[in-house]
Amino acid sequence: MEIRPSKPPGGLLRYQGPAAWTGAEMTDDESWLLVLSLSEIEEIEAAMHDARACGADPGSITREKFPLPALSARMRDVRHELEDGKGFVLMRGLPLRRYSLQDAQLIFAGLGAHLGKAVSQNAAGERMTHVTTVDSVAGDPHARGYMKPVRAEFHTDTSDVVALMCWRKAKRGGESFVASAMTVHNIMLDERPDLLEVLYEPFFLDKKNEELPGDDPYYRLPVYSWHEGKISTRYSRGRTETGQRFADVPRLTDVQTKAMDYLDGILEREGVCLAMDFQVGDIQWLNNYVTFHARNAYEDYTIAGERRHLLRLWLAVDGGRELPESFLDVYHGDLAPGRRGGIPRVS
Repeated sequence: MEIRPSKPPGGLLRYQGPAAWTGAEMTDDESWLLVLSLSEIEEIEAAMHDARACGADPGSITREKFPLPALSARMRDVRHELEDGKGFVLMRGLPLRRYSLQDAQLIFAGLGAHLGKAVSQNAAGERMTHVTTVDSVAGDPHARGYMKPVRAEFHTDTSDVVALMCWRKAKRGGESFVASAMTVHNIMLDERPDLLEVLYEPFFLDKKNEELPGDDPYYRLPVYSWHEGKISTRYSRGRTETGQRFADVPRLTDVQTKAMDYLDGILEREGVCLAMDFQVGDIQWLNNYVTFHARNAYEDYTIAGERRHLLRLWLAVDGGRELPESFLDVYHGDLAPGRRGGIPRVS
């Protein structure tokens, strides 16, 4: 599939809007922090008990099966903040210690259903994944990063929204970092517009051995794209570099490497990113088109039942932004809001 870059017709434009922020600004502005009230927690618990009584599971949860008469309005505010605001929200206050892991999964899936539809996160078709150390893949460079305790560099995921719920913390480390991809875009526009131009051209990214039979083992996608007045990002340097293992993928040029180096360098500047130390029960919601996220390496407990454990959802959001054709390859030719995204299940 030939993927043409998607650029503003008159030249690159500066992003103007609330999704351009710095971590330094957000440290003093906690409008992104949503603390649940006692009545909201009770409403969530009632929906969880009803869903469990009806035999629902996380994979079958819908808004109708997880009714939130009062909190649903707040969830609409979350969806608005993700798409038209800063692009991230941290929800705090769920007393997860009262629940089983199965109940926590029901709650997470139920809340996610009020934002969109969960999509597959791997070739096994899992719609809710467990972000925890898997010892058997520790030495596999092509295994997905969420299975390893190493640092995860700034990247985006293959969906409209990614959400993480903290079930257990690590012994040490594992902090989450969020940065505005729009702020990075604007800094590059000011300082190195020539390198920003390069990031509007397609790169080749590794599918990590999760392609359908007969498909290419890589996809093509620019780091930044423009469509109908909106700038969208999709970035994974790790997938870009491991994609070089395929003989028919063009070799990265010096200027492409320099452009990624410059982007990564901005993310390491003091005050650009926001650090979050997850507490048990926290849920982080991120818009993958306007934010980058990363994670510190962590030291884990030796006993499996005590190890760091997060739950993750990838969501296709109803009424999400229209995307340019530059996303066709990564989304398998389907850009329809509420349906797009994810990794196809390989039977």
